[in-house]
Amino acid sequence: MSNKYLLLPVFGVLVPIALYFFWSGVFSASEIFIPPIGEVQNDEVILPTAELVTVAPKPKPIFFVGDVLLARNVEFLITKHGLSYPFLNTAGIFAGAPFVVGNFESAVLKKHVKTPSFVTTFSVNSKFLSLLPEAGFTHVSLANNHSLDYGTETFSHTLEKITDAKVVPFGHPQKIDSFSVTIIETGSKKIGLLALNTIFANPTFEDIERVISDVRSSSDYLIAYVHWGEEYILKHSAAQEAFAIKLLDAGVDAIIGHHPHVTQDIQIYNNKPIFYSLGNFLFDQYFSVDVAQGLAVQFEIKDDAAEFTLIPVSSEGTPSQPHKMEPDQAALFLQNLARRSDKSFTQNIAQGKLILPLSLATSTQNGMIAQ
Repeated sequence: MSNKYLLLPVFGVLVPIALYFFWSGVFSASEIFIPPIGEVQNDEVILPTAELVTVAPKPKPIFFVGDVLLARNVEFLITKHGLSYPFLNTAGIFAGAPFVVGNFESAVLKKHVKTPSFVTTFSVNSKFLSLLPEAGFTHVSLANNHSLDYGTETFSHTLEKITDAKVVPFGHPQKIDSFSVTIIETGSKKIGLLALNTIFANPTFEDIERVISDVRSSSDYLIAYVHWGEEYILKHSAAQEAFAIKLLDAGVDAIIGHHPHVTQDIQIYNNKPIFYSLGNFLFDQYFSVDVAQGLAVQFEIKDDAAEFTLIPVSSEGTPSQPHKMEPDQAALFLQNLARRSDKSFTQNIAQGKLILPLSLATSTQNGMIAQ
């Protein structure tokens, strides 16, 4: 008989004995340490509570432009060249921005009538309103001297048609109330926009202060979007400056103006910027370089600073069809703008960037330029 067969009875006895001692404690499980996940309490493992880390979404930019007209000769050009004509080249300006704000200078009649040349009572064909969101516009101010060109009933119709076009209208040409304000939520920030008109209107500052107080409680930053000033004058007036300072002292954080149809100077007051006029964005004025050029401003909150990027625009060579200026032309435009603006920020304006602290500081010298 082979030896291997002799070993089988031995294994048959030894294996059960080994298993017995293993389970009986010779090879006790207590000698094998398996670290528990979490804390052991009363023989139960308490799993640790996961700590959720939430990351606040980053604020997205808001673009501001000046006067926008879709009537008179702009309508003629649309009829001649096609509906998309006015905004063919704005993609390079807004670059898919989530928010674009402009001053809508016109009324929308129930029965449209064309605006003849040299007539300043503006009527826009409601079919043209679809151009606004297609170009990127999300908000338009009606606090100007043309919203009531055809009376209060037509003003109501204008509001209705703009809203139907998926654009937010805000502001009234004569009254200051809750409709003067709109809130844009960008990231975790709420930006309040206050539309004001001082042309052929005399808003009481008590009403303005009341609205400012209300919107301050529901926003992180407040921008006044103001229709004011003297037409075709490149420097702001004393009346504009006095009104601007009152607004800023009352709680407004920045002012962006329109109406003069040219780009006026920039002033900084207690680290709060005043863009006195952005000039024309889309208009049918062609008699000078100044009315054919304008400024778009990109506003963005980054960390603890308000950042304003200056984007020169022009319709030279492309009547009533704004486009971003070529680099050399833009540099010259910004240099000229800087020369007539706040002397403490000449270099910043010339380089097209203003970065200002969100909190009030004691000196305008705290303004910074990105390196």
